[in-house]
Amino acid sequence: MSKIISVFEKLNLVEKVNDTTSTSNVLSKETDKENEVEKIEKESPEKDPKIFEQEDQNNHSEARTDFQYDKKMDVSEIYSLYDIENSDVNTIFMLGNFINALPENLPYEVKKSSIMGIINASNTDLNKLLTDGERRIGALKQFAKEYHRVNHDSIQQFQEEIKKLEDLICDYKEQIQFRETMMAEQDHIIKYEVEKIQKIIDFFSDDD
Repeated sequence: MSKIISVFEKLNLVEKVNDTTSTSNVLSKETDKENEVEKIEKESPEKDPKIFEQEDQNNHSEARTDFQYDKKMDVSEIYSLYDIENSDVNTIFMLGNFINALPENLPYEVKKSSIMGIINASNTDLNKLLTDGERRIGALKQFAKEYHRVNHDSIQQFQEEIKKLEDLICDYKEQIQFRETMMAEQDHIIKYEVEKIQKIIDFFSDDD
């Protein structure tokens, strides 16, 4: 266990704990770790991300009314919209760092109990970190919903404008065809009339 703590200390994931006291405390807590895990899990009822989504929608909808969804955004920008800190410290990502710091071939229960020991030794509030993760999920889902809604509406407007333009182009083509035919008929009428008058003029011109 002390080796695992040392790994996290080197990664600066937890503050260094006094070797003479923290190791014995962690080892003693390992004996009843399963009870602690179950207790924490029971005291941390799962909260539907939809609830966080609704809360974020109520809390931040006004702040985003003037935001333009006409570009791609990275995660840090999205978190900023919801006033969520983009950090690995005291967030759900710290737990992810704990998990990634352990050997992959360790059994799940060993990994979980080891991380619980580190959390307890560093006086970290697990519930707070999990709540942070749920809040981020709610914010990301809400952003995706708004992003799709706004851009879908824009696409529909563009499609409607395209349809109007296509109808206008079709009408213009019909107008062009109509006027070309009209000009040709008008030319024929005028040509016929000119020829008729010219014949009369020529009739009298021949006498001269």
